[in-house]
Amino acid sequence: MSFAARNRVPPGIRRRQIGRGFLACFLGLAIPVAAQAHDVHAGRSGLKRQVELQAPLPDFPDRIVTALTIELAPGAVVGPHRHGGFVYIYLLEGQIRSQMEGEDPVDYVAGQSWIEPAEALHQRTENPSRTEPARFLAVVYSAVDAVITRPEKEEP
Repeated sequence: MSFAARNRVPPGIRRRQIGRGFLACFLGLAIPVAAQAHDVHAGRSGLKRQVELQAPLPDFPDRIVTALTIELAPGAVVGPHRHGGFVYIYLLEGQIRSQMEGEDPVDYVAGQSWIEPAEALHQRTENPSRTEPARFLAVVYSAVDAVITRPEKEEP
């Protein structure tokens, strides 16, 4: 069964409802702290990242939640990479084409959300629009010292 098929929303529940409910719960419980996890993609052309919040998870020692907003310029492409924690993504505006290892590319539009397992190979992320930026919220649950995003090492 494909990753997309395993993560379909049950009938009768809209993705927007899930995203809004999760976001409201998350923002209501999170307490800002100094950033600890880090990201090796910082400064990449066509990609803007902003850490919005980082908070410890009191019931899970040495674990944190990090919320980031990411903007991809029109036509921007991010190559193969992995995330050091479980990721929930909510597309705020624009469109994104995402491809996980072994899966077909999936197109998302504003208002949709999806998940990515920790350490899964994310083959490609792109903004297929040539005129409009794409902006999304990524919420990462990880170890305190995790690398949030790191490029996949290329074969020699």
